Amino acid sequence: MPALAGGLITLIGAPLAVLVDAASFLVSGALLATARVAEPAPTQVRGSGSMLAEVREGLSWVYRHDTLRPLALGTHAWFFFMAIAGAVVTPFALRTVGLNPFSLGLALAMAGLGGLVGALFAVRLGRRYGAGRVVVASRLVTALAWALIALSPTGPLGWSLFALGQLVLGLELGAENSNEMGYRQIVTPDRLQGRMNTTMLSLNRATIVLGAPLGGSSATDSATAMPSGSPSPASSRLPPRSPAAGSEALIRAIATPSEPSRRPIGLRTAVRHRCA
Repeated sequence: MPALAGGLITLIGAPLAVLVDAASFLVSGALLATARVAEPAPTQVRGSGSMLAEVREGLSWVYRHDTLRPLALGTHAWFFFMAIAGAVVTPFALRTVGLNPFSLGLALAMAGLGGLVGALFAVRLGRRYGAGRVVVASRLVTALAWALIALSPTGPLGWSLFALGQLVLGLELGAENSNEMGYRQIVTPDRLQGRMNTTMLSLNRATIVLGAPLGGSSATDSATAMPSGSPSPASSRLPPRSPAAGSEALIRAIATPSEPSRRPIGLRTAVRHRCA
C-alpha cells in the first residue's frame, strides 16, 4: 500500500490521493455491512461493578503484575519514541535523502514485506527462544533499524539504506507482535482479557499524542510544506552536497559552539540542522 500511495501522489497529487483513500474506507464499510454473522447477545457478568471499577481493575492487573508491568512500560516508551521518529522520517526522506513520493512509498513498502517474513517465523522463534527473549531482541533490532534510516545519505545509496532500515523494522515488528500479545493473553485470566488489552492499548496510543508533536516540533523547518510546482523535493530545497554531508553536518553542529554566544548547540537545534 505505501508503494501504491506513492504512485498515486506522483500521478494525481496528494489531495486527490487522500480523496481516493477516503473512498476506499466507504467501500470497506459497505462490504462489512453486507456480512451476516450470528452473534450471541452480550451477557452481564455476575458480580461486575461500574465501568470505573472495571477500569481500575484493568490498571491494577497490568501495573501490579511482575512481568506485565515492565512489558507495558517498555511498550509505552516504544510507542512514544516511534511517534517522534514517525513525525520526522517523511520530511527527512524527501528533503535530506532526496526521495520522491514514489520512491518513498517503495521504501516504506519494505516494512510490510519485512513484517510478513517476521510473522511467518514468529511462532518458531518463540518456541525456540521464548517469547520474552524474542521481544527483548526485537526491541534492540528496532534501534538498529532506525540507525540505518538515520544514516541514509543523499542519492541512490540513501534509498537502499533507507529501504533496508524499513525492512529490518518490519522484521522485528512481525516477530515481536505475535510473541508479545500471545504472552499477554497467556498470563491474563479470561475474564480480564478485555480490560488488560484496553489498558495497554489505550495508554500506548496516548503516548503517541505526546510523542508526535514533540517530533514535529524538533524538525519544524523540515516539516514546512513544499512550494507548489517544485520539480523535485531534493533539488528545490537542498543545495548540492556529498553523500556524507548530512552526517558530517550533525557532527559539526553538536561539536562546534555557536559563534555569537560560544555556547554548545542544543539537541533540538542539532536535529533541525540534520533535517534541514
